[in-house]
Order: sequence, then structure tokens, then C-alpha cells
Amino acid sequence: MREVELTIIGAGPDGICAAIEAAKSNMPVSVIDENQLGKDYIQGEKLIEQLQRYNQKSNYVEGALVWGIFEDNEVAFLHKDKNERLKTQRLILAEGAFDRPLPFPGWTLPGVLTAGAALRMDCAICGRYEGAKYCI
Repeated sequence: MREVELTIIGAGPDGICAAIEAAKSNMPVSVIDENQLGKDYIQGEKLIEQLQRYNQKSNYVEGALVWGIFEDNEVAFLHKDKNERLKTQRLILAEGAFDRPLPFPGWTLPGVLTAGAALRMDCAICGRYEGAKYCI
């Protein structure tokens, strides 16, 4: 089983930034993500270029689905139809945000928002309407 000092699960902007900072500090890092490195983010391409500068200190595993994290700091994942495990000293979860609404009675009524929709609302509307129950 491979051993690493730091494992980051998630290669979105936060995961890539964490990997860059760790590599700058000479900490070997392994980044695991289900997708390819995201050039679709606003700063994605720049972040990927920075990460590649520290290639000797970073290892990126794309197309890997993490299916378990165990007490002894063991991370289990599926990569290329093969189960793999690694042991890590430190772990960062940077899995990102994806709004998955769970239907419940009344979820389609006006004014009912998912957490992701509420986070995207502009703060300027806070307190603008009488009876507003949230402020972001």
C-alpha cells in the first residue's frame, strides 16, 4: 500500500490551491478526483499550470471514485476498474458543492429554495421584504 503525507480528495479550485500550497512547502501530496482537472473554472487553467510546476511533489489521480475513508487514515478508491488504497498522514476534503435537491412535500412552492439557490441569492435582498427569514 502506498503511503503519502497529504491526500486531497477533490480537484476543484480549492483542492488544487491546497495541493499547490502543500507542494510549495515541500510536502508530497496526492490529489484524487472523479473527473479531469477542471480547466472550466474561471482560474482553472492558471491553477493547473501552477500545480504542474510542482509535479515532483504532487501526484494527481483522475477518474478515481473514493468509496471509503477508514480510521487508520486509509483511503480506498476505485481507479480504472481496480480498487486501490493508500495510507495518508493528513487528509483534506475539497469535494466542492453540487446542489442535489431532495424532494419533500411542498418543495416546489414559491419561496422554497435549495441550499445552493439560497447561497447564490444576492445579499442585497436581505431585509428588503417583510417577513424575510434568511440572510446570506
